[in-house]
Amino acid sequence: MALNERRPGSGTLTASVDDRGFLSSTSVTFHDANKDYLIGGYDGNDHWVVFSVPSSLVGEGPHVVSHYDDGLRWAVNVDGVNHFVASGTATVTFDKYRIRVRGTFDFSLEDKRRVVGEFDIANKQAA
Repeated sequence: MALNERRPGSGTLTASVDDRGFLSSTSVTFHDANKDYLIGGYDGNDHWVVFSVPSSLVGEGPHVVSHYDDGLRWAVNVDGVNHFVASGTATVTFDKYRIRVRGTFDFSLEDKRRVVGEFDIANKQAA
């Protein structure tokens, strides 16, 4: 996942699929991409989670964001196989200056499996 290499952050993102942990990452990103914030984690191998939330959210939160089609395609990679998110939510809380985000996610994949996780990520400006 080259996004983490170009826009590295600090923090953690963990995820499980159908109650089996598959990702515990400190290679993370929280990046302002104009109308969306990109949030992701990568283990350096065959596992990652990436999704977006609108940058138009007002206040610190928490904000519950349902899967939407206008942003980055929400996706999960498990054991080297890419899966798109069919539905789900991300709950995010920003710090006052929006250089840090924390929260949880609960996704249903197109193959009907469930991916849940949590994250606490700051962009490099906060490091």
